[in-house]
Amino acid sequence: MSASVSKTKEMWGTVLLISCFIQAGLVFGTLRSFGIFFPEFVEYFDSAAGSVSWVTSCAVAVQQLMSPLGCALALRLGSRPVVILGGFLSSLGMFFASFSTELYQLYLSIGGVSGLGWALIFSPSMAAVTCYFSRRRSLAAGFVLTGVGVFSFALTPLLQYLVEEYSWRGAMLLLSGVALHSVPCGALLRASSEDLPAQSRSFLWGWELLCNWAFLRYCLAVTLINAGYFVPFTHLVAHMRTKGIGDHQAAFLMALVGVADVGGRLFAGWLSDLSPKRTLPLLSLWTGLSAVVLGLLPLMAGDVKMGAAAIAFGFCAGALTPGVFSALPWVVGVEKVLPALGLLQMLESVGGLFGPPISGE
Repeated sequence: MSASVSKTKEMWGTVLLISCFIQAGLVFGTLRSFGIFFPEFVEYFDSAAGSVSWVTSCAVAVQQLMSPLGCALALRLGSRPVVILGGFLSSLGMFFASFSTELYQLYLSIGGVSGLGWALIFSPSMAAVTCYFSRRRSLAAGFVLTGVGVFSFALTPLLQYLVEEYSWRGAMLLLSGVALHSVPCGALLRASSEDLPAQSRSFLWGWELLCNWAFLRYCLAVTLINAGYFVPFTHLVAHMRTKGIGDHQAAFLMALVGVADVGGRLFAGWLSDLSPKRTLPLLSLWTGLSAVVLGLLPLMAGDVKMGAAAIAFGFCAGALTPGVFSALPWVVGVEKVLPALGLLQMLESVGGLFGPPISGE
C-alpha cells in the first residue's frame, strides 16, 4: 500500500512540475521577450523610450501587486479554477492589445488585464511547488523556473520573426493564442486546497506577516533586486540596436540569455539543496554578481563583449531566482509560504514598476 501511495505521489509531483514549468514560462518568458516589441512601440506610437517601458512595468507591477489576491483565491477555491481564469485573462489582454491605437490602451490591456491574469497564474503555482516538495525544494523551484529561460529562448527569435512577417499587431495576436495554453496547464492542478489545514483557509490568513520584521526586511531586499532585474529584458534589445547590432543578432543574443538563465537556475537549485541552510547566503552571492554584471553591461562595446556580459547576467539573474522562493520557508515557515509569497510579490511590485522607466529616461 505504501509503495502505491509513494508512486502516486511521485507521479503527481511530476505532473505538478511540468504544469508549473509551462506556466512560469508563459508568464515571465513572455514578459522577458517583450523587448522585441519595444522598438516597434516607440516607432508606432511616436513615444519616448521611458513612456513605452511603462507597458512592461505596469504588467510586472500588476502581476506582483495582485499576487495576494491570487493566493487568497487559491486558498478559498483551489489552484485549478484560479489558474484557469488567469490563463483566459492573460490571453484576453494581449488580444485586446493587438488592436491598440493609443499607448494608454497597452497600459490597460497588457498592464492591467494580462497582468492580473499572470498574478492568478504564477503565485498559486509557485506556492504549490514550494509546499509540495520538502527534500528537493530548491531544485524543484529551479526546474519550474527554468521554464522562464526556455520560453525566453524560444519566444525571442519567434517574436522577431512574427513581427517581421505580420507586424507587431499580428505577432501580439498570435502571442495571445500561445498564452491560452495556461488554461489546460491549470486544469492539471488539484481542484481544491485540500492539502491546507482548515484554519489556514481564511481569506485574510497570513496578513499578520506584515508585522514580521524579518519578513519585511526580506521583502525590501527582493524589491531592490526587482528594480534592476527587468531592466535588461526591457531595454537591452533597443540598446544593442543603438550600438549597431542588427535585429537578428540582438534577438539571438537575448535567446542565449535565456539559455544561460536555464543553466543558472538549475545550477543554483542543485547547489542550494546540497546545504539548504545556506540558501540565504547563496541568494546574496548571486544578487551581488548580478548587480556587478548589470553595471558592466552599458560599458560593453561590440557584439562579442556585450553578448558575453548579457549571457553572464542571464546566468546570475537566473541563479538568484530559485533562492528567492526556496528561502521563504526559512523566513516565515512552511505553513505560511502561500500568503508570504503573495505578500512578497505585492511589495516587490514597487521595484518592478519603477525600475525600467527610470533606467529608460
